[in-house]
Amino acid sequence: RDAAIDVRRYFNMAAPLHHEDEERHVFPLLQSLHDATLDAAVARLRSDHLAFHERWIALDAALQPVAEAGRLDVTLDDLADRASAFASGYAAHIACEHEQVFPAARLLLAERGAAGAGALREMGADMARRRGAKPPEA
Repeated sequence: RDAAIDVRRYFNMAAPLHHEDEERHVFPLLQSLHDATLDAAVARLRSDHLAFHERWIALDAALQPVAEAGRLDVTLDDLADRASAFASGYAAHIACEHEQVFPAARLLLAERGAAGAGALREMGADMARRRGAKPPEA
């Protein structure tokens, strides 16, 4: 039950905020370069976000009764199938972020010097605000 609560909290709260961070800040930054390779990576990650959301809805529906009442309303095989479907694609998604998208965004911000540092501070402040946290210090 505790595991179902934790998984639901993460994927209903933190994961959507992470995806929104990318959609609001990282993807537009990279698309400003008009680089075909980065544009394709951004399009793929956006598509992944939609697919992950749809697959999460199915898995969350199975986890909700476990989290709320400690009961499983589907078979273990069904739960495993939903979890497997949900997880499919995450490894490639994360690899694309860490090997291609995030390094390109860091490089672009670094190349922009003070303007890039200011943009990074604004991103951090927006992310903190949407999470109800204190913005990072300059």
